[in-house]
Amino acid sequence: MGVVKIYDFKKNQKFSAENISVLTLLCEEFCKTSNIQLNYELKHQNVKLNINRAQQISYGDFLDSIESKSILAEYEMYPMIQNMIFSLDKHVSLILIDLVSGGDGKVDDLNRDLTDIDRALLKYLIDGLLKRMYTPENLETAKVVNIYNNKAQFQGINIKESIFICDMTVTLGTTIVGRINLCIPYGSMEPILEELLAKKISASKNNDSSDDMEGAMFNNIQEVKLDVIAILGQAKLSVNDLLNTEEGDIILLNQKISNDIDINVGSSKTFRGRPGLVGNKKGAIINDSIKGERRND
Repeated sequence: MGVVKIYDFKKNQKFSAENISVLTLLCEEFCKTSNIQLNYELKHQNVKLNINRAQQISYGDFLDSIESKSILAEYEMYPMIQNMIFSLDKHVSLILIDLVSGGDGKVDDLNRDLTDIDRALLKYLIDGLLKRMYTPENLETAKVVNIYNNKAQFQGINIKESIFICDMTVTLGTTIVGRINLCIPYGSMEPILEELLAKKISASKNNDSSDDMEGAMFNNIQEVKLDVIAILGQAKLSVNDLLNTEEGDIILLNQKISNDIDINVGSSKTFRGRPGLVGNKKGAIINDSIKGERRND
């Protein structure tokens, strides 16, 4: 005799398995582009999002799973999709605010309320991440419409509503500092679920990277800004020499003028090149790719 599986009839399961698969794919792409965007905005290479789980639960269960002081950002894709939630642990919010303000991510007072400046900085960061999210046709790019200081302040979703959540851990260096969640109610996504599913089926049949959904995701990555740094050379100075350095002093670098220089993209050594002039501005001519040939397709 087979094992009897107990079914919970109280659960409100509206997303199909195919819906969950498509939304999980979108979350994976969102996670990748968010890591690039965060590294650029925070000037910190050790902040990373990783998907912990993606699943369908009730909104009430979601509220029970997050901290009472979690920061909730309500966002929408005008004009059809509303009441979507981007939630952050309070600790994560304060770390991101500190980093974008030029700090080192160390937060002493975890209980302080967000100031108007904090909220503006957080909105700026989240809007930047949401811009990289796949946007269906005829809808505007996702943007934050309100930020709530705790989970009790937002009352836009019924606790029995079926939602899809993407639970992501936030790592600073080697330490997991908290969680970020994407919360997508079924009622908000229902108008476009068939479109998303159709695009996934089309992609699986054609196996074509120019498919609309994958193309839009690739375009989002292309728009992410990265720091490009030309390293003219390096030198080692004692603390005493450094303290005695004055205007007009010459510091001898370890590079000859005739040698190629390293050109970094973000924190990665990517190209070799030569310094020069572009019009009346300084520039660098790329001679070689350190990580192999770059693809244009």
